[in-house]
Amino acid sequence: MAANPTVRPDAAPLSWLALALTPGLGPTRARKLAEHFGSAESVFRASLTELEACGLHAAAAQAIATGKSAAKAHEELGKAADAGAHILTLDDPAYPPLLRQIYDPPS
Repeated sequence: MAANPTVRPDAAPLSWLALALTPGLGPTRARKLAEHFGSAESVFRASLTELEACGLHAAAAQAIATGKSAAKAHEELGKAADAGAHILTLDDPAYPPLLRQIYDPPS
């Protein structure tokens, strides 16, 4: 996998949020991408070619590869922190166990 030279999210919550903010990428596809690349963080280390090879639309692949999704996630995490909010992801031990068991849990 080629290293992406752009800004990459290095923490799971930031990576999941960046995937959620990627245009045209829903929660199911985001989970499948994370599984394919091994983690949500690893998606942001993939090259544009690797992302497109996974069947992503050009706009979604470019938003990830150029760092636009990561930049949006940084901004949103800052807003959440300012509001005293905490972002929960499927990887977070505080994620509600029963919610994790539904067919399509929010990520």
